[in-house]
Amino acid sequence: MKRHSLIAAAVLATAAVFSPLTHAQTHSNPPGRTAGEVVDDSVITTKVKAELLRAQATKSLKISVKTLDGVVNLSGSVESSEQMDSALRIVRGIKGVVDVKNNLQLR
Repeated sequence: MKRHSLIAAAVLATAAVFSPLTHAQTHSNPPGRTAGEVVDDSVITTKVKAELLRAQATKSLKISVKTLDGVVNLSGSVESSEQMDSALRIVRGIKGVVDVKNNLQLR
């Protein structure tokens, strides 16, 4: 019984690792982009979201993050210019970010 559980866990772990790669290769490759480029952008997006949630000034904000070719596009609303500056500073500090497009709106 324990062996079956270990095998099932290994299969699930393998599927979790390769599922995003397979999805990127078959479903979300814009023309002219490799699966690696799509995965790189998704890693950057994940890092940006994690850092925005971690930072006190931006953790409660609803900021949309999209990345294409290392260019991060931020949209949503913030309550102050300090929050906007903080979000931009955080994003610019993440490895792999080439540029930041600021589409954040002050409320």
